[in-house]
Amino acid sequence: MSLWLSGGADAPIAIWLASPLVVVQFARMDARGATPFVIVLTAALLPLLVSGMPPLAAVSLSLILAAQVSVTVWVARVWLEAGVPEVRSPEKQLQYFAIVALAMPLLFGLVAGPLVAPLAGWNTIVTIHDFIAGHLLGAAIMMPLAICGGSLLTNLVANRSDRTAFAQAAIGLAVATGVATLTLNHPLALIGLSLLVVAFVRPLEETAFISSICGMIAVVIASLGLVPGFETMGAPFPPRLQASLSLALVVPAFFAIVRARGLVDRRAKEESDAVFRRSMEDSAIGMAILDVCGRIQKTNGALASMLGYSIDELEGMVLADLVHEDERASALDQGRQAIRDRRTSARVEKRYLRKDGTQVWGQGSISAVFNAETDRATHLICHIENVDERRRTMEAIAEAENRWNFALSSARQGVWDLDLRKNRVYHSAIWKEMLGYGESELADAPGLWLQLIHPDDLDIAIGMDRANRQGSNAFFEAEFRMRHKDGHWIWVLDRGRILERGPGGSIIRAIGTHTDITRQKEAQERLAETARALRAEKDRLRVMLRSIGDAVICTDAEGRVAFMNPVAESLTGHRLETAIGVPLADIHSPLDEDTREPIAAVVRDAGAEGDAVQHRAMLVRPDATRSFIRQVASPILSSDGEYEGTVIVFQDMSDARAVQRQLAHAASHDSLTGVANRSRFMDALEDLTEGRDSVFGEENHMLFIDLDRFKLVNDTAGHVAGDALLKRIASTMQDCIRSSDILARLGGDEFAVILRGCRSMEAEAIARLLVQAIGRLAFEWDGREHRVGASIGIAAIAAGRDPADIVADADKGCYAAKAQGRGTVCIHPRANEPLQLSA
Repeated sequence: MSLWLSGGADAPIAIWLASPLVVVQFARMDARGATPFVIVLTAALLPLLVSGMPPLAAVSLSLILAAQVSVTVWVARVWLEAGVPEVRSPEKQLQYFAIVALAMPLLFGLVAGPLVAPLAGWNTIVTIHDFIAGHLLGAAIMMPLAICGGSLLTNLVANRSDRTAFAQAAIGLAVATGVATLTLNHPLALIGLSLLVVAFVRPLEETAFISSICGMIAVVIASLGLVPGFETMGAPFPPRLQASLSLALVVPAFFAIVRARGLVDRRAKEESDAVFRRSMEDSAIGMAILDVCGRIQKTNGALASMLGYSIDELEGMVLADLVHEDERASALDQGRQAIRDRRTSARVEKRYLRKDGTQVWGQGSISAVFNAETDRATHLICHIENVDERRRTMEAIAEAENRWNFALSSARQGVWDLDLRKNRVYHSAIWKEMLGYGESELADAPGLWLQLIHPDDLDIAIGMDRANRQGSNAFFEAEFRMRHKDGHWIWVLDRGRILERGPGGSIIRAIGTHTDITRQKEAQERLAETARALRAEKDRLRVMLRSIGDAVICTDAEGRVAFMNPVAESLTGHRLETAIGVPLADIHSPLDEDTREPIAAVVRDAGAEGDAVQHRAMLVRPDATRSFIRQVASPILSSDGEYEGTVIVFQDMSDARAVQRQLAHAASHDSLTGVANRSRFMDALEDLTEGRDSVFGEENHMLFIDLDRFKLVNDTAGHVAGDALLKRIASTMQDCIRSSDILARLGGDEFAVILRGCRSMEAEAIARLLVQAIGRLAFEWDGREHRVGASIGIAAIAAGRDPADIVADADKGCYAAKAQGRGTVCIHPRANEPLQLSA
């Protein structure tokens, strides 16, 4: 057909119908290897030779056509990863047409022109042009039929309305093509416009098929020489119609492909929107579409139900405002991260706030949607799964596990779990630690524990294991020794329960605990040894009680003396022989050391612990002599807590008491004069200022006494003489003051007196009396008489004042008295009063 339409072998072939058709067919057949090449070479060579083409030219052209078809099939398969593209893939159809009708003809046309034209006697340029244009025109006519014909026929058979519309369009365009080709000087413009109209109203496959029909009608009419204004130039088909007819057929097909792509995209978008909308509405997970500011634009019922709002209430709210304030910042960062990283953020659990103010746990992720043109984020899609129940369940499980683990760990209970289905046994870390092993040091073999049993206890363990396997009791307990990692043996209490039995009562699953009872076993052994020792010591106890240095008296439940050791006999003045059976009060009746009230030595009201009662007491013997004692009285209780008597242990503290009194006196008195020392004086002064000593009233005074000319005695007669003089002066002053007053030596030749309950005039009189008494004192040493005097400062003792300030005021008064000529008394004034001096 192509040779006939092109005028045979005398001119280049103006239209190629076979090549596009066989390319489509070979692709549909998935022909590979040399098959396409051999078939095309055979099919093309014979017609070319019959048409009268020179043999060498015919062979060359046949080889080129066969190579073109083979390469086209291979390139299309590799490029499109398929043979013939589907009708519903417009972009792949366009690529397929470009490969078959343009790229490959252009490539092989540039080869065919220089090679075939000289051999066939054709013009090289014309040959290249006709080869390329002829393939384009043939592809425009045949490829739509070959690709779309089958699917179009199936659709038309199934759909009557489409069949009618297609028939109307096809007949109308066929008539229009025929009329335009026969009557118009430029018919192809009208044909192209008509096909464009069809391309915008009919599907792609119908447009392609109608385009092929119109093209074939135009080719037939042109080949008959019926197109006005076109000369055939020796061939039935005018070569000048190649490009224009190809353009008239290809352009509408291109627009149909573009329109089909748009329909496919729109349909896909509608389907995608419908699927997304349905998925969002029916999803059990909360979903929300947000703007880039985080405001909810659309949400679903799952999220509304989770947060307790209606969908209308949620839309317009900012999602971050529904997040707990402690996690709100991280929620905002999660949205910014989704935009910044251009990927879905990690799933994060957060607390969300329900409408009623309660909190609910949700696990959410956010992904960003970007505008393809501006490359800017337009929306955020948020998925929030309600994990509140799971979270609380996990927290409860974790709390329970922690509680049990803590309890087992605190009780040092090692857990074992035997599972014979898996032929393994689990040992907890505490179990392994009891034996000195780390967590990964022991295998999980079921028979491992038997290897660690003490040889002497192995029969016990094996017997227990056998009894458990053969018996029906679910619980078991045994004690045996197991080898520690360092080689020593520990006692273990094994308690367990059988959880599952197999056929015949065999154990399938069991669980239990091991408790280290080594200390208990050692304690039991010690108790046994103690019992034996007690029996041995019982006979020695009485001897020991008789020989100890403390006094011991035992009574029975009625309070009668049951035993006394020799020390107790000595301290009480009673013999054991006469004291046995006598009430304790007649033998031992101590008095309270301070109140001299009797102390009950028998302890009857002791608690279950048998608390001891301690006393410091005074004991009066029958001969009226006294001893100070320290005693401890403890009840004797039976194993049932019943009172059976009292044990009284006491010591003679008379000597210690005397020493204690001496030490107390030395701590508060001057060692030379025997009067109070400075520490005792300051304590007494502090008691007055802080109100602890108010027995004699609130008006109290202090005298600060400094001896005059005492240094002369020390310098002339020596310090021994000075010490003797200080003793005389202290004794003289003690005679001059009242019994309620406190005389103290502050240091050196300085003394002080606290006059309690003494008014100012009385204090001044006592001070003058002291000055006169000291002045009249004649002290002789080594035959020489020495006389001294005294200057006294008086200060009032006011409540709340610092004792040091009072001493300082009295000292100032004494200094003023010395300044006025010594041997005088000066009262330190209160505020705004002048010093008062008296001789």
